[in-house]
Amino acid sequence: MRVPHLFIILTAAILVLLPARYIHAQSDTIKQAREAVTENVTEAARAEATRAPEAERFATKRAALESILSLSKLEAEELQAKLTALLLNNEIEKVQALRTKFAAALDSYLAYLKNADDTLATTPELTAIENIAGDLQEWKETIYNPEMQKILDFTLAFQNRQMLLVGDARLTRVATEIKRAKLSREKAVAAKLLLNAASNHLKTAHALNEDAITAVRAYLAPNENRNTDAIQEDALLPTPETTPLTTPSVENDKNSLILPAPTPRELVTNSVKEIRATYENFLKIAELLNKKTGK
Repeated sequence: MRVPHLFIILTAAILVLLPARYIHAQSDTIKQAREAVTENVTEAARAEATRAPEAERFATKRAALESILSLSKLEAEELQAKLTALLLNNEIEKVQALRTKFAAALDSYLAYLKNADDTLATTPELTAIENIAGDLQEWKETIYNPEMQKILDFTLAFQNRQMLLVGDARLTRVATEIKRAKLSREKAVAAKLLLNAASNHLKTAHALNEDAITAVRAYLAPNENRNTDAIQEDALLPTPETTPLTTPSVENDKNSLILPAPTPRELVTNSVKEIRATYENFLKIAELLNKKTGK
C-alpha cells in the first residue's frame, strides 16, 4: 500500500533532524538550516492539505527536500569536524580504529546525500520527488540515524575526556596556589576542604567518563550486546532520576525489573555535571584566596 504523500515528506523531515540539545551548542548555520526545514515542510504540508495545483506542490515539496538534505549535510560535516578535532594520539589502537571507521561512515553518508541532492535537482515529476523522500526515510531509519548516534556518543565521550585533562591540570595549579598563599589557619582548613571536594567531584567525573568510553569502544565489535534502541533521539540530557552510576534493582520483589544501564550520553552528561561542580569549588577557593588580606 502506498504511503500518503504528505506523510512521506513530513516523516522524512522529522527523521533528518538529529537531537538539538547537544551538550555543546550547535552552530548558527545548523540552527538556521533547521528553521529553513521547518518553514519549507510547513509550506509543503499546506500545499498538500489544500490540494494546490500540482506545480505548486512540486515546488514546495522539492524545496522541503532540498532543505532537509542540506541540513543533513551540514550536521554530518559538523560532526565530522568534531570527530577529526579529537586528540586521540595517546589512545589505544581500538579507539583509533573506531575514529577511522566513523570517519569513513561520515564520508559515505555525505556521498549519499550529494547523490540524492543531484538526483533531486534533475527530477521533473512530483511522483519522483515523493519516491526520493521515501528512499531517504528508509535510509535514515536503517542506516543514518543509528550510526550517527554512535558517532555522536564517541565524540562526546572523548570531548569529555579532554575536558577532564584540563580539569586535572587546573586542580594541580589550585593546589599549588593554596600552598603558596599565606592563609590563616581557619582559611587554610576551609581551602583544603574545598580542594578535597573539587578533587572528589573530578574523580567521579573521571569514573563516569571511563564507563562511557568503555561503552563506546564496544561499537567496534561486530556483535554488540548493547541495546542502542535505548538511546533517545530527542533527549541528550537525562533527568537526574534516571542516571545512576550503577544499575540498581529492587531485591525483595521477584517481579521487579532491573533498570537499563546508563547510556554513554547519560554518563557523559553526568560527568560534565561533576566537572561543573569541580569548578564551582575552584571559584570558592579563588574567592577565599582573594580575601586572605581581610579585604
